[in-house]
Amino acid sequence: DRDVTGVQTCALPICADAGGRAARRCLRVLAYADAERLVALGRSHARRLAATERVATELDLIRVLLHPGVRLRDPGELTRDLTDLCAEAQRLGLDAELSGGLSLLARAYHWGWGDIPRARALMGRATQLIESAREPNLEPLLESARCLAYLEMDMDRTARLFDELAALHTLAAQSVQYQWGLGLVQAWRGDVPSARAALGQAIELASGRGDHWATFECTARLALLELETGDIQAAGSLADPLAPLAAKLGEGSERPYATAISALVAVARLEHGAVADLDRVINELERIDARFLVPDLQGIAAELRYRAGDLDGAHHRAILAARLADEVVRPFETARAQALLACITAQKGDLDRSSSHLRAVDDASGGLPGHVKELRQEAERLLAARRRDRGDDDTWP
Repeated sequence: DRDVTGVQTCALPICADAGGRAARRCLRVLAYADAERLVALGRSHARRLAATERVATELDLIRVLLHPGVRLRDPGELTRDLTDLCAEAQRLGLDAELSGGLSLLARAYHWGWGDIPRARALMGRATQLIESAREPNLEPLLESARCLAYLEMDMDRTARLFDELAALHTLAAQSVQYQWGLGLVQAWRGDVPSARAALGQAIELASGRGDHWATFECTARLALLELETGDIQAAGSLADPLAPLAAKLGEGSERPYATAISALVAVARLEHGAVADLDRVINELERIDARFLVPDLQGIAAELRYRAGDLDGAHHRAILAARLADEVVRPFETARAQALLACITAQKGDLDRSSSHLRAVDDASGGLPGHVKELRQEAERLLAARRRDRGDDDTWP
């Protein structure tokens, strides 16, 4: 009996690990129900392990569940399980596991509940633990760095972190997480060529590894970047594969988000009915509680209408973007909308209101994105020109 029990005990880590590896394989081939079943089996073995090994193994298994095709949009009891595992990791002094668990909790609160402030707080704590580690685990470090960029947290500091991570050379160059995060950082800096290159590399790496979610997210972000910079043809080429990619990720927000980006491209092309199509899909995103995705869409749409000369349509959409960005705590999108409103009201000759909107373009944590700075500078030029036309000697501000 002791021998049999010993064999069974030794087999538990192997069984739990095998369940995780098989579940990750299922994600690549879109077998999401099988992935969830295998994770449940792996967790049943993991619960019988010693505490230290159990915490690490369960976190690894739950990571599989926090995928759009599985449980990311409806984490349910997973947030409670992760909270318990984080508490256990803290009690045992397992800093690496604690930081990993906090990162997973941040993902659940961001994507599952749309609670960006809570997600940012959790990622801040996770990052502190990683930075204080003597020898931080590389992959969690890269993923956490990417999460900081994705959540737009203290971007000046996050950008410096990516500068430091560049010293990893080949390891960084071959990391989806690093290239994805670097693309976000370079877009924030306003270095569009570098952002294109990094996001393109992330797409290539993720696609080669069967990571459909990362492929979708990086392609979507690059399409939005091209819309921001006015390259409609490039944006259209990137928008085309989004719907097939979204279809691989289950019934989450990816399908309507892909449709919304395609609608934005149609708005940029001035296609008939495109604005109405965009509004319908934005309503769908709000209905399924994916409101944190909407400020970017409304902000870019507002700028597209502004460039097309539709000042009233642009003004209405920018007001919506600013209001929702405040509600979901997206300060960069609030700043984008306010800078655009300053441009629109200056064009309309409402100089007092334009000045008010400019004052509302606060430098968010870590500074403003490059595109927002350009919009603010455009508004300042327009306001100064209008004042000169009016014979007003006062200068901004």
